[in-house]
Amino acid sequence: MPRITFGALIWWQGTKPDKIKSKLESLQHTALKRVLSAFRYSPTKALEAILATLPIAYRIEEAAIRTAKLLHDGGRWSPIDQGHSTINLIKETVPNNEPHLLMLMEAPSDRITPTYHLSNKCKTHIPSRSEWKSKTCTPYSKWITWYTDGSKDEEGNTGCAWLTGLPLRGSNEYLGNTTTVYQAEIMALIRCTEYMIHKDIKEVKIVIFTDSQAAIKALSKPMITSTLTLKCNELLNKLATKNRYLTICWSPGHVGIPGSEKADRIAKEAMKKVKPEQEPWVPISFTTFKMEIKKVHPEQIKAAMEGVRVDKQKK
Repeated sequence: MPRITFGALIWWQGTKPDKIKSKLESLQHTALKRVLSAFRYSPTKALEAILATLPIAYRIEEAAIRTAKLLHDGGRWSPIDQGHSTINLIKETVPNNEPHLLMLMEAPSDRITPTYHLSNKCKTHIPSRSEWKSKTCTPYSKWITWYTDGSKDEEGNTGCAWLTGLPLRGSNEYLGNTTTVYQAEIMALIRCTEYMIHKDIKEVKIVIFTDSQAAIKALSKPMITSTLTLKCNELLNKLATKNRYLTICWSPGHVGIPGSEKADRIAKEAMKKVKPEQEPWVPISFTTFKMEIKKVHPEQIKAAMEGVRVDKQKK
């Protein structure tokens, strides 16, 4: 597919004529036959239905829309009402049963042009699991300790939590149903850091535990490509200017660590809160966008399957 869709943003309109669609269908038919070891004259629609795949013309259009989104997010897209740039006029392609899809396409993206931070004042630490099991990971025993967590349920609802103290006390927040688990983890760190900055905490040793290695690794990298990660990085550096010892440390989840377990439970409670009328503002990740863009033609697989059933009934 990468070879077929290469440069699709420029030539995607060329797939509209029936003659071109027929050639693309023939190409896809050959590939599907090889995948399934099917008979030579197996119907293309039947093969597409078996593999739950869309016609190749729609895959090309999806690739073009994804590229347009990347250019738009990077500030390098200048849409016009003619030629290949009409891909930006996607309102007509959005199914009536997917009203939120257009909102996601036009919403601010979490993806940004690479930004470089070469001097992070906040330290990161990822102990091994053996250190946690042997309880040798105790250099922070006299530090102010925070626990953060992000969670997502099967319906897509997300929440985050941050807590500290003895007994453990904290707060949580509902983050909507378009937020990824990674974003929820970063939001928990953001809210935790914002709280300490607001309380003007200074001249103390602070450790923030999170069970997300992805978040820690992203914060330790010099190059940042996420709006939320950049915001979190800036807040942590701001907090670190008044607190020389500030560390983000990994803790394994679901292994009985009291703080991590309670943070996980409170994050899950956030997802059960009464949903606000307006969805919480969290930039749309490109991962979410790619998943949602596949719904541009959600009825095509169903139609293909129905067509196969009708043909069988006629026979």
